[in-house]
Amino acid sequence: MQVNQSLSEDVLPHQASGPASVYCPSSAERLYGIDQKLRQTAQLVSLVVGQLEACEFDPTTPARRVLEQLDATVEKLLSRFGLDQPSPPSIAQPCAYKQLSAQALSTARICLLLIVEPDALLCDMLSSGLGSQGYHTVAVSDGVAALEWIARSGIQPDLILTEHTLDRSMDGVQLVQKIRGQFNRITPAIILTADTKKQVTQSALTADCVLLRKPVSLNVLRATLGAALSTQAAVPTTHAMPSSHPPVMYVVDEDAVLRNNLRSVLESVGYLVRDYCTAEQFLGSYAGDKRGCLIIEARPSGINGLEVVARLKAQGDELPILMISCNSRVADVVDAMRAGVCDFIEKPFRYQQLLTSVKKALASQVATESTQVLRKAAIDHISHLTARQRQIMAMVLDGHPSKNIAADLGISQRTVEKHRASIMSRTEAKSIPELARIALAAGEKTPVAAADGKRNGLIP
Repeated sequence: MQVNQSLSEDVLPHQASGPASVYCPSSAERLYGIDQKLRQTAQLVSLVVGQLEACEFDPTTPARRVLEQLDATVEKLLSRFGLDQPSPPSIAQPCAYKQLSAQALSTARICLLLIVEPDALLCDMLSSGLGSQGYHTVAVSDGVAALEWIARSGIQPDLILTEHTLDRSMDGVQLVQKIRGQFNRITPAIILTADTKKQVTQSALTADCVLLRKPVSLNVLRATLGAALSTQAAVPTTHAMPSSHPPVMYVVDEDAVLRNNLRSVLESVGYLVRDYCTAEQFLGSYAGDKRGCLIIEARPSGINGLEVVARLKAQGDELPILMISCNSRVADVVDAMRAGVCDFIEKPFRYQQLLTSVKKALASQVATESTQVLRKAAIDHISHLTARQRQIMAMVLDGHPSKNIAADLGISQRTVEKHRASIMSRTEAKSIPELARIALAAGEKTPVAAADGKRNGLIP
């Protein structure tokens, strides 16, 4: 079992500084590039052999048809590596290559890679090597340990990289199938093996897993992981926040492993993170002066999640809240949503699921803050009206024409018209519908029928 730890990119021609200068690699760099190409070619050939071992060719099949099947197999494997048919070198290639690498890194930052490898040294090398590429990795030695970690951590893996031969209880393919069945989702999986038996190849391909034969280079492994990620349903990956004033994520959970994992993924996309073991610790240090989001366990020891929500609401704090739980009842979910919780997430969850909920919660906070600003401005406008003007405004918005208002109040119609003009001026409303919106924002009692002034004949 050998792993090439080189993380360098393939040697590609690229343009140096200046419009006319072209970089020429040295002899050593060229040899290194050839070595990398040979290693990748060897891995590709290994994959082709594995695919062919799983294929049953009819002896009566014409040779041309066999060649077509072989060509289709190679083309499929090339697509898994994210490669196209060979093309002449171009100085534009490095830019495209870096762009693909940046896209893969952005996706990797919000994904959890579960590594299952009995060999302790190789397991550590895989974890550190892929971790340096931006992946959040968890490494365990066997299938039982993998399932226990998922149950304990409350997090679903987005990718699985496992050795085929694990222990007597299950092999790598069976582990993948158990995880997929638990979450009812086709989690991308890569099976590593040095076994050349046909049964191993068939079981991996039948389970829709990618099979890589050892020894495997880290570059090939990275390319295969990137291709596996690209096969998943498209998810938004633009979670990074501006660095000037990033929102603060308050994480409250008794499980230190979960807190550390959430801190890692949230910080990787630009959020500030403050974590607490108990709700009491959070309430004792929370100042409410930062834009952010609270992620809290529904039923921790001491003060539970709903009590925290009630205390914040009582203080007039509109901090968006996400509640997580491993043993939730329907009643708990209903109570949480009624209390104003933005989302209720059941463990185990995926990082991407949590980040999407955080993004929506922050958007709702912006909307709430905008509504509060409008309400404050509307109240300020209405406060400039006299008691008589507020009375006339209510009657205008109730659909009464000036003539009827004058008769009801025992004043002249001309006086009503002056009051109406003053109301429009002091509230800075340009129309009756706009006046209705200001009154509604300020909490004034305004019927829906007054939304269209012209239709109700309110504008003389």
